[in-house]
Amino acid sequence: MLLVKSVGASRYVYNWGLAESRREHELTGKRPRRGELKKRLVGLKQGDAPWLYEVSAHIGQQALVDLEHAFERFFKGVTGEGPKSGFPRFKRKGERDSARLYEFRVLARHVQLPNIGRVRLKEPTVKLQGRPVAATITRRADRWFVSLTVEREREIPPRRPVTRPTDIVGVDLGLRNAAVIHGGAGGLVVDSPRALRKNLAKLRRLDRQLARKEKGSRNRQKAKLRRARVHYRIYCRRQDFLDQLSSSLAKTKSVIVVGASSIGAKPSSWKQEASGRRHARPNTQKRAESLVGAGFASEPPNANPHFRTAP
Repeated sequence: MLLVKSVGASRYVYNWGLAESRREHELTGKRPRRGELKKRLVGLKQGDAPWLYEVSAHIGQQALVDLEHAFERFFKGVTGEGPKSGFPRFKRKGERDSARLYEFRVLARHVQLPNIGRVRLKEPTVKLQGRPVAATITRRADRWFVSLTVEREREIPPRRPVTRPTDIVGVDLGLRNAAVIHGGAGGLVVDSPRALRKNLAKLRRLDRQLARKEKGSRNRQKAKLRRARVHYRIYCRRQDFLDQLSSSLAKTKSVIVVGASSIGAKPSSWKQEASGRRHARPNTQKRAESLVGAGFASEPPNANPHFRTAP
């Protein structure tokens, strides 16, 4: 219950700070800074939201820090100093629930969180090296995770020398295949695991079951959770695929050159009706980002089912 209240407090303070910033900007043309919002947060706890005292004070303060970073990314994108980023949006319950905590303790099989207590971990922490700095708790498909940030000193490994032609590879990213690796005598085609396509039938069945449930009922919540778990398994399979391939290439190659064609610059190759009207596929950019990435390796084609020799 305290874990749910912690992520709820983080979301509540973030949305409150965003609402205060928008309201003051409409009145004065300026938005309050993080220090001013922190002062107002004390009044909020004493007035409309006394339940915020039940969770760690760091949660609300870190939510305002995240809001400040969101505004900084937006303005840097507007001025061209950084990549484009959208205007900060209100967070919804059940979507990317998270909260960041400090002043915690890491034990052998537990983590001691402020105002929450001792929480048992699935994995032991004996391999954790360094001084723990922060702990971020997140909820995905009704499963709880904690990410520990540690500070430690380590040696930077030297660059791998180029001793043979196969140490230099070029990688072309695409939509039909995850990547095509060119290097040495030939090339390799890296096929995507197509995790979504393999689970489409199950997702359609779960969508039909969800549509038949009454809105606001407990059965509808259970149906949404079953569907969310399938989406989470798809996400895990994609991430595992990309992590393994990118790690394999980074450990075996000295120079990696990555090239990706502009997706938005080629609408005519996607779909054309007989009348000549052109229209892009919906969510094509998101689909491309989920399929491509730094996922490649140097294994022979028969060692991995996702590899085959390039024509």
